[in-house]
Amino acid sequence: MEKHRKRIEWVDFGKGFTIFLVVITHCLNGYWDSVSRDQNIAYVSNSLLLIIMPIFFSLAGFVFNHGRL
Repeated sequence: MEKHRKRIEWVDFGKGFTIFLVVITHCLNGYWDSVSRDQNIAYVSNSLLLIIMPIFFSLAGFVFNHGRL
């Protein structure tokens, strides 16, 4: 029988927040591409994605359970 483990709330919040930021960044990227050709906006957007994804994968790896493989 599988034990129910307590979830770490700040990790769940961090993963959810980074997923939200990725969705928002992708949506705004499409909007900015259609409205403006400003390279500064594209630079900021791409920089955010470079920061957000490693944070998400770090949080996911923090709670990874090798015993479930």
